Amino acid sequence: MDLRDVSQISQVEDQSFETPWQTDFFNDCLEEGYCCRVLEQDGVIQAYAVMSLQARIAHVLNLCVRAESRGRGLGHQLLQTLLDLAREERAGAVLLEVRASNELALQLYRKMGFRQVDVRKNYYSGSQGSEDALVMLLLLDSRV
Repeated sequence: MDLRDVSQISQVEDQSFETPWQTDFFNDCLEEGYCCRVLEQDGVIQAYAVMSLQARIAHVLNLCVRAESRGRGLGHQLLQTLLDLAREERAGAVLLEVRASNELALQLYRKMGFRQVDVRKNYYSGSQGSEDALVMLLLLDSRV
């Protein structure tokens, strides 16, 4: 991912989430040196992800697949890329939050070995009120 991708990513973000990240969030992540990746086909970004790495903990901050591209394994492919990067950087664990109602994402994360370790009450806001986030963890190193 680079700054030229942010406009297209923001369009996908706006179509995918009720409370999308603003363009500045992506720009800031790039400037801070976070692991920012895209999957692109024929010049169109199909999926993107952002992950931070601090104190041997990788935190998946955003992972999104374009609506019309879901169900083709792109989320799995992109998440595997992030996990490989986390291992390369010697992270001991990967952490993420996911909407409690996001069954497709939950299936993917569980399939990839994540387990729920906490609930953040009312973490996500929206027009229908707030929703809990499930905090999920994947241990990469048993010493963490």
